[in-house]
Amino acid sequence: MKFTLDDEELAKLTERMAGMRFIFFDAEMAIVFFRTDPDVVKRIIPEPLKPSAEPFAMAFMAKYPKTNFGSVYNEAALSILVEYEGELGGYCLTMPVTEDMALIGGREIFGFPKKMADEISLERTENGVKGRCVRKGIVLMNLSMSFDEEVEANKLAEILSTLTSQELGDKEWEVPSYNFKFF
Repeated sequence: MKFTLDDEELAKLTERMAGMRFIFFDAEMAIVFFRTDPDVVKRIIPEPLKPSAEPFAMAFMAKYPKTNFGSVYNEAALSILVEYEGELGGYCLTMPVTEDMALIGGREIFGFPKKMADEISLERTENGVKGRCVRKGIVLMNLSMSFDEEVEANKLAEILSTLTSQELGDKEWEVPSYNFKFF
């Protein structure tokens, strides 16, 4: 079993997937950004990643009722903001899902740390959302938040750019995911 791709293998995979677009129709997501303990970040990120200047983390829960690749599932994740060679990106600590094909595709193709969850729920309440992620009978994440207004995706990118001090200009806000497979 291989644990890394050399430059040639990565180029072939990238070329094969260049035309693929993964589309999530009618998705519902709750995303929370928060500051975390910088000492904890230093302890848990693998080399060659470095802690970002600001110790931001992100938790999210999502419902994907329809996709263009046939999977219908729910997902949760916990990521931290890191740097690699001066570029900000996310390091995902965990990404439970409720469907095996989403697990296989995300883990085997993209290297996300996906595991099967017993339950991932995300529901609107009268004044916000609540969610929960359970794996092997253990509650990994509870989410309960109220909101004054929903934020559209383009507005979210603008807000995120202020958190990271990245200038957007006319380009879309993109953040690479730094994924490491290890056992």
